[in-house]
Amino acid sequence: MTKGYCLAASAMASCLWLVPCHGAEPLAALMACRALTDTTARLACFDRESASLDLKAASATAAATPHAPPLDSKQQFGLPERSVATQEIAAGTRAAEATTIEAHITQLSQGTNGRFTYALDNAQIWRQLGSTGDLLLKTGDAVTISRGTLGSYWMQGAGKRGCKVARVR
Repeated sequence: MTKGYCLAASAMASCLWLVPCHGAEPLAALMACRALTDTTARLACFDRESASLDLKAASATAAATPHAPPLDSKQQFGLPERSVATQEIAAGTRAAEATTIEAHITQLSQGTNGRFTYALDNAQIWRQLGSTGDLLLKTGDAVTISRGTLGSYWMQGAGKRGCKVARVR
């Protein structure tokens, strides 16, 4: 096994630092995403691997501060939401964020602007943001919605087609 350096997150601030770790290079999987030529696959790879690094950082924080009590509102004041979330996940008072969901379309409708609205079997409703093209989806089709960059979401059916979506309900 090789010894490398891993990223660790501060429990009280939004800082990262390098600490010794054991095992394979922690950033190797993230760096491998650069080799993908398909932009959708590349983005999905970066999202997946960066989320993995977030989980490793949260685990490192949890190991450094076992059974940390949840922060009250005064302790949270001024901290970035991401830091608060990481601390609450480590304390067990908040569930870890999902990076993707899978569901089936129960109903779809097209608005006058050409954009589709999708009702899913998990009671969520999502609306297509861009007006480009049809995803060729129909009732009963499986879809995957993944977290994108800058708070965006990407819906993709069984084929390669996908679009940005926003949750309505």
